[in-house]
Amino acid sequence: MVLGTSHEQLSVAERERYHLVGSVFAETGAMLRQVWGLHEFVLLNTCNRVELIALGASEPAVQELLRRVLHFDVLPAHSQYCKTGWAAFEHLGLLAAGMLSQSPGENHIVAQLKTALRLGTEAGWAGSFMEGWLSAGLHISKHIRETTVPLLGTVEIEDLALQFLQAELSRLRGRRLLILGGGKIGEGLLRRCAATGLECTWCYHVHQPSVPPELERLVRVISFNGLRDALGQADVILCALSSSSHVLHQGHAPFFNQEQPVLVLDLGVPHNVAPELQNLSNNVRVVDLDGLKDWQRHGQGELGRLLETARASVAEHRDMYDKLVGDVQGGNAQ
Repeated sequence: MVLGTSHEQLSVAERERYHLVGSVFAETGAMLRQVWGLHEFVLLNTCNRVELIALGASEPAVQELLRRVLHFDVLPAHSQYCKTGWAAFEHLGLLAAGMLSQSPGENHIVAQLKTALRLGTEAGWAGSFMEGWLSAGLHISKHIRETTVPLLGTVEIEDLALQFLQAELSRLRGRRLLILGGGKIGEGLLRRCAATGLECTWCYHVHQPSVPPELERLVRVISFNGLRDALGQADVILCALSSSSHVLHQGHAPFFNQEQPVLVLDLGVPHNVAPELQNLSNNVRVVDLDGLKDWQRHGQGELGRLLETARASVAEHRDMYDKLVGDVQGGNAQ
């Protein structure tokens, strides 16, 4: 069984309240563990989706209880999805291959699925079935990528962000870039921007990141203690932090560059940038993941054909699904 909501159903602003941020992740898992009929599960919480992947009973009453725990019970049917059996298995294969991501074909989802499994196993939510289920999805995803990635070209969210900047700004070289976030996406943004010769200020919150030696001449690393000064010097700001609250808000407005337009690309879920910040100044333009998706939307026709190819790859692995189902007592995996 898979129960979730994603960028296909809700906007970033609408999705924010359902993301399992901070202690909410463990608390939700603890509540789900008490649900009768739910045998194993993992929680997938990414910028694109919040999803429960589980082995359990498919009775409507159980599904409704799961929705209540995840707070999906307030969502209309078209704003969430529930898949069981083969449909859930196909969904996993497409998901692991990045075909369902906001940036189709991206690779971050692989690490996110592995992390979800690790956290589920450590918490006692997931066991051997869930390990086999996700392993099968990751195996199939490799076959999907072999046929689709060459057609997709550049797919990572960091690549898409840089493409957007290059398209929206008449001149990117010479711009003063500020990157907020020392995690994987923040580092990915840094590498791509610096690789084009752009000088960047890299701002971290808790753990100071290491700058690749080959990029040291182009990168200045600061902590959040120096954020206000850095804001005044930047005309392009890339936000990629995992935070339960807004990192840039109304209080930062006076510190932005007041002499020329500032473009802020918010890749965070929940939002890193407070909505009112853009309204305080005509000088500041904020684009979030939905805006980035709208900009990319011209390629959706090709994506439809790629999805057909990907589903055909999943169908070739029906034997893996049959074995997983057969290994479950009663031969009924949901």
